[in-house]
Amino acid sequence: MKLIGMVGCLLFCVCGMAQTVKKSPLHFSSSISKLAVLPSGKIVLGTRTGEAAFADSVAGYWQLHSPVPKDSTGLSLGATMENINFFNSDTGFISGFILGKDSKYNIIYHTTDKGKKWSTINFGQDGWVDDAVNLNNGEAWMSVSGGGIAYTHDYGFSWKALLTPDKKQRFAAFYFNAQQQGIIGSLSNMIAFTGNNCKDWTILPTPLDQKKYNKTYRDARAEVSAVAIYQNYFLACQEGLVFYTAKDAINWIWLPNYSNFYTDATNSALFFRLNKSGYEKVNDQLLPQMRYDSTHIDFGPATCSNGSLYITNAAMVEQLQPAGGSNFFYICTNSPEKPAPQVFAYTEKGYYGYLDNAVYVQHDYNGKWYPAFELPFNTDSGSLSMPDKNTLLLTMHGGNLLYYDIAAKKITRKKSDAVIAAFCKSNITSIAFENGSQGCFHSYANKLLYNLNEAVFDLQDNIIKTDKKGRAMPDNGDEIPAGTITDFITALPEMLTRPTIIGELGFTEADYTQCRQDIEKFKSFAEGKSKNAQTSFEWHKNNIDFNRLIGLVDSIKDIATEQLNKCLFHLSDMWSTTTNWKSITLENEEGQKLLIRCYYYEPNAFYFPWEVSIEGIKIPTTSMHINRFVNAVYPLFIERKNKVAVLHRIVKQLY
Repeated sequence: MKLIGMVGCLLFCVCGMAQTVKKSPLHFSSSISKLAVLPSGKIVLGTRTGEAAFADSVAGYWQLHSPVPKDSTGLSLGATMENINFFNSDTGFISGFILGKDSKYNIIYHTTDKGKKWSTINFGQDGWVDDAVNLNNGEAWMSVSGGGIAYTHDYGFSWKALLTPDKKQRFAAFYFNAQQQGIIGSLSNMIAFTGNNCKDWTILPTPLDQKKYNKTYRDARAEVSAVAIYQNYFLACQEGLVFYTAKDAINWIWLPNYSNFYTDATNSALFFRLNKSGYEKVNDQLLPQMRYDSTHIDFGPATCSNGSLYITNAAMVEQLQPAGGSNFFYICTNSPEKPAPQVFAYTEKGYYGYLDNAVYVQHDYNGKWYPAFELPFNTDSGSLSMPDKNTLLLTMHGGNLLYYDIAAKKITRKKSDAVIAAFCKSNITSIAFENGSQGCFHSYANKLLYNLNEAVFDLQDNIIKTDKKGRAMPDNGDEIPAGTITDFITALPEMLTRPTIIGELGFTEADYTQCRQDIEKFKSFAEGKSKNAQTSFEWHKNNIDFNRLIGLVDSIKDIATEQLNKCLFHLSDMWSTTTNWKSITLENEEGQKLLIRCYYYEPNAFYFPWEVSIEGIKIPTTSMHINRFVNAVYPLFIERKNKVAVLHRIVKQLY
């Protein structure tokens, strides 16, 4: 099944060949962290758990070889892979945090036969290998945390320690070229250069040392995350900001449009990552030469080789061509081994997975897959899910739905908007309000239920399950007028498709004034004029242009509707193992249920985005129609949060 961006859902692909060939996706047990492309075109990528995948070209078949031992559950033992380096088509090594036999993290995995067999080599130091670079002539350098610099000249068979400019520093950014010139950057504001393979080092002033940016994120370490030598320039990325300087006179210059850069040891090309999305290739004078606005992979490990930039994720590799344009290739295999089914659902019977048009069940985690049944339809054009234990749903482009009754072996085709419209035309018989929380060590859900009784919905027994802290549902009235619910449900199909406009959010002039004042207070702290770090506006970002930021506050009043709704879908950047929710469940006289739910850790003032789901369909929405309904029938259900915090988030997104 082919779903762009989801490797587990890809069963067919065209990999730059003259004809379409059926292939299987290559499945990985963890995220891809690095890739290497040789002058021959051979490409290798590696995952955090130490898997290595090989292809003779970006358009070729892939083979997976893992050097790392695994336990009975399939988890890798004692290894976190950070780097993958290959000198030629046969010989290379994997480095990172790999446990050796003597309880030290002092080994690499080494291969001389394209990854078919791996050996362990002790590189003589104990520590995490943060970065590693290599040349095709057999030289390589590794940065060892807590150790120093490890160097090989014989393709990784033997290693020796080289002089480091400061053993107390952790250098996580490395670059060396064929002239044995190197530049390294540390996690704590140091950049150093060597012109003679680490015999001597010159400490260079950093962009922060030269005050080339305003450190408005005062608590962050001044990390140098990338360095390079390109022609007559040094390049550095410090705290997410990209700088360059002439080699013979260090004067760092900020490149405000970029967030990262990529070149190789031969300087075959130099690519910059644009702040928003896309990439730009520059010439030897660092002037823009080619822009790549539309890419299939916005973010992912990337490397420069042979004048191209290669970007990857779990599903594909994209090649940005030197003369412009790009090609993308799915990571597929023609291995004779039958790949494992791709999981798409879980029930009390276990995991359900699909392979081609067959469905399998796995009763135990990482256990054997057993055939369940065959599907009588092609799944290439959509995503498979399981709304209930008797039904499969194939969701396709344009809101087209295909339901499959497993027991009756019957197919029903529907449209998502028609499903919602049909539900809303039927009389509602009950409405339930629920809140709950799920975390590593807790789980609870509380509910108020109202059933239709002539012209009103009557409150039923207050169904309350409190946690250890005694949290329960807020109080509400015993009755809800039936007409209020009818009006809400009648208008719902149209309101789901209508975007929210700025006037519906109810921001006042006092809100905009408060937002500006909050930014001013944060500015005072960020510039060191105030010691009070407790400000309602915070932003973990450097080089903030506060005049521009404050000026954007009033622009929100006239924000375009499309841009506003993009902002409203991303009002929180918090993540936690605890998930809280509030939900509204409406049931009609035919027994169908429509669920409106909001998930959050800390809710925003509007509890956006809501998710409307019915019969396996899930539609995210920022419709104020839901909020107005809640305020009318259950005012205490959602808390009254500070709307100015939403202005904070919007102005950051506009910046």
